Amino acid sequence: MSLPDIIDPACDEHCKSTFGRILSEGAVRTSRPSFIAKDGKRVFLEGSGQCKYEEGEPGTVRCMFRDVTFRKTAEEDRARLEAQLLQAQKMEAVGQLAGGIAHDFNNMLTAIIGYASLLEVKTRN
Repeated sequence: MSLPDIIDPACDEHCKSTFGRILSEGAVRTSRPSFIAKDGKRVFLEGSGQCKYEEGEPGTVRCMFRDVTFRKTAEEDRARLEAQLLQAQKMEAVGQLAGGIAHDFNNMLTAIIGYASLLEVKTRN
């Protein structure tokens, strides 16, 4: 597979601009591209690139990356779980509020029913 075959389409612009920076600046310290592995899965990388010039012209480009897919996946899972926790906390708060309102309403109804019973007893006599 060639380099264009493995670049993640979502990362295409990032890779092009990073490669351009390597050629113009001579090196890029940190880049976080994503590629597509042979099995079709998305692989997240972190690395750097350096250009070796020959007679003032860009000659070879060397890039070194490490696979950070596990870390990236863990961060995404953590964010998803935090969002679920926040939603559960919101639902708990709504439930407590509804329970409090129902309790207050029940207290008022008890007083109304009590006065209605007293009024009923008075009107019988």
